[in-house]
Amino acid sequence: MPPKANTGITMTLQESRLTEEVATTGSHHIALGITAAFKSLVSVEKATLGELASLHAAEAAWKAATAALADYKRSQLG
Repeated sequence: MPPKANTGITMTLQESRLTEEVATTGSHHIALGITAAFKSLVSVEKATLGELASLHAAEAAWKAATAALADYKRSQLG
């Protein structure tokens, strides 16, 4: 059986990708939230249903990415 020389590198790359996904989705969620809040402050218009749907989808993506990273880290402990 050949040795698994790249295992540590692969895990590091996977964790890096998961961490990047958390940062990207979190930033997107925050940006959409700030945009919606600013819109309601400077005008009488509120966020549209489409904008709210985008905000909720961004939050769900961020939570899913965070959960995936947590699952990965948990799998590395045992």
